[in-house]
Amino acid sequence: MKNKLYFKKSTVVFLIFFSVLLVSANFVMIQTALAFFWIATTILLLLLIAFLDGRKSSSIHWLLKTLRIGAVLCLLMISLSVHETGFSTGSEVSALQMSYSHSTAITIGQGKFMLTEADNMAGHTKTYFFNLYERRPFFFHRVNPTFCFVQSTNKTPERNSLWVFKNVVLRNHHVVFGPDTEYINDSPDAKSFSSYQTDFPKFIGEWH
Repeated sequence: MKNKLYFKKSTVVFLIFFSVLLVSANFVMIQTALAFFWIATTILLLLLIAFLDGRKSSSIHWLLKTLRIGAVLCLLMISLSVHETGFSTGSEVSALQMSYSHSTAITIGQGKFMLTEADNMAGHTKTYFFNLYERRPFFFHRVNPTFCFVQSTNKTPERNSLWVFKNVVLRNHHVVFGPDTEYINDSPDAKSFSSYQTDFPKFIGEWH
């Protein structure tokens, strides 16, 4: 009897969750090697489950249960990989800080990069978190050694996050804008950024 793929209700539920995770993923993080690994593993695992379900053999009942548990774990790994979390950034940031980050294309020198940014407000302050990524050659890799962190003394500053990154993080100093807004920079020195496209020590030195 010819084997065929058979998608049980549980497998369909897995596929729905899988699709939701991909649709809601961060544009940059879904294109990292880590996310690709877990996405590919999950696809292969779900296909294997559908193939074994198509055999309708009672002898592989426990194998299928084990594979379904594995599928649940893979979906969890995807959820941690396609957003900026401690898992996807090597414990650099927590999910509370940057799991909801969004990405923006940015040009620095002659290089094309993707900047991820998240911010939150507490009291009268606003805190920015940044990471900078470049494609090498197929997947995105982080350029900054540790996450960039800037705090504004005004929770509704006039400047947007891209201006803050370019003029505070890259210039590596405090910036006072107006009488009630001070940007306090606690980011790594931009000269320590490692890129194949832009020589950051040279670029930052010339910029200053």
